[in-house]
Amino acid sequence: GFDGASTRAIATRAGCHQPQINYHFSSKQELWEAAVSLLLDEMVAGMAEVAELADPRERFILLIHRSVEFAADRPELARIVMAEAMTSSLRLNWIVERFSRMAHAQVQEWWNDMRRSGAGADIDAALVSHLLLGATTVLWANEPEFVMVTAIPGRRRDRIRAHADALVQLFVVDVDESDMRPSP
Repeated sequence: GFDGASTRAIATRAGCHQPQINYHFSSKQELWEAAVSLLLDEMVAGMAEVAELADPRERFILLIHRSVEFAADRPELARIVMAEAMTSSLRLNWIVERFSRMAHAQVQEWWNDMRRSGAGADIDAALVSHLLLGATTVLWANEPEFVMVTAIPGRRRDRIRAHADALVQLFVVDVDESDMRPSP
């Protein structure tokens, strides 16, 4: 975690010298923010296609697929957020203000659109927002445990797609085979 990591250990793991880190970042907090920003920006860029869809049902299905794909490809973001979310801190406040508040508001808006269209179950949008976050990320953040318990190889494209398809079936009313989207 953040408190246990030293910039010296970070430099060693990154294959660089600590003075290079000190030159580019004034503090460990600034380095952490830059690393998390990189992941958040990557995730937001991957969701641009979702925001472009007008149909609430199609948009939510694609949101589920892109969220699962990103979580599987970059599980470190969910691990960081889960670690920070356990206690109130400046880093958690930074995540909430920089990303979480806006992302949850967007998902809630899209869920409310789903409900108005008749494609979403009668579940409160705030609850769906957090349910979706957990459902799309926890398996990949805890992948070693999943593999040990199930003996199912985790991060294969067919497993990622099966995970997303299962969530579509849970969240979207009247799902049929045409709603299942292949992973890229």
